Amino acid sequence: MRVWVRLIRILRGIGISAVVLLLLGFGFVQLQQHLLRHHAERLLSDFQSIRLHQSTWADAQILMTRWGRWGHYDGTCTSADCEYTITLSDPVLRLHPTTNTGWQIRLLLARVYMFLQGDPTTLRVRFKVQDGIVWRSSVWLNIFPPPAMKDHEDGYALLLSARASDSLYAKPGGPWILGNDDQLAEHPDYKVGRPGGCTGCLREEVTFTPYISPDELKRLTAYDLSCLTRFHRCLNLPDVLPAAREWHLYPTTEPAYQVPPPPTTQLPCAIPVFAHARDADSIVAVEVLSSRNTKEPGNVDPTKLRDAQRTQVRILQTLKGVIPLAPGSLSEFDPWAGDDNFPWQAPQRLDPGKQYILFSSEEAPPTSFCGVVEDAPQVRQQIDQGMAQNDHLRRPDESVNLFW
Repeated sequence: MRVWVRLIRILRGIGISAVVLLLLGFGFVQLQQHLLRHHAERLLSDFQSIRLHQSTWADAQILMTRWGRWGHYDGTCTSADCEYTITLSDPVLRLHPTTNTGWQIRLLLARVYMFLQGDPTTLRVRFKVQDGIVWRSSVWLNIFPPPAMKDHEDGYALLLSARASDSLYAKPGGPWILGNDDQLAEHPDYKVGRPGGCTGCLREEVTFTPYISPDELKRLTAYDLSCLTRFHRCLNLPDVLPAAREWHLYPTTEPAYQVPPPPTTQLPCAIPVFAHARDADSIVAVEVLSSRNTKEPGNVDPTKLRDAQRTQVRILQTLKGVIPLAPGSLSEFDPWAGDDNFPWQAPQRLDPGKQYILFSSEEAPPTSFCGVVEDAPQVRQQIDQGMAQNDHLRRPDESVNLFW
């Protein structure tokens, strides 16, 4: 009898100790989540307050002083050249294992952290100063919810990012820019998209120009950081960023947000000329000498021919970039003939005797939709406006890497 009484007391003591440890662990995790949310909301507000091409070295120093505990830079950091990064994260993601055993321990701790109602999270802000002015800024947010989705037994990541670039077209050797050019007709100062091939994440990426309005940037980075302290966790991108509801990036995981159907009729190019000029690698003024109608295979069904045009032009002037043709040279190219995958994009036809502006992402004349506009004084003004938005960084723009 005494043995049973002693055993019951031992088990009771173990049970009480386990409950106490569980409560202490829960309290510790919740404290970390609330502290991280508090700091992250302040840091996000500071990011949104940066005015690119306007904020000065003095403004940058205020941020570096405020966030020095969490900030760092590589090499030197002066008013002439500085890249500064501020990183906030929970205790689990502050670990940096270097061995397989270390990574396994980190994964175990992450699961315990999730069990105690914590979502491992990192918020990172980076800005670049050049010649006393802040030229670039970026923000990246990682949230690892619990393994709530069917095919993600080890959990998955919500990855959100926004970064500045002077061009919304990817340059050779530069970072990839997600989102299609059609978006620029509605909002010429930013693109948004998602990558393919990430089976363990839901990811959105915004690329914006330094000339985006402060209100628009705030809307695109209005991350709901109450996700870190809510009882009901954030499991999809629109839970963290309300603006993502209109982007329809993952309709299969967000059934409440229906993807709108594409247009049923062909539409003219509506992308502003200044956006073309800003993003193009080369801009050339030409005079159309002659054109002839041709046929070319369809891109979906090669056996189905579609109407096309072969155009001969004289090069009048190179307005941007470098092309292998001097003024006065003759060249031939095919204007946009349409795409079976995007039937709402109207083919373009050029008239002999008229002058046009060709926008290209390469040295060759354009073959893409919206690559040609008729020359006119107001067009030249918009071209000057767009080219004035290009700048030259001594440090190249970085690719977004949200896995730390």
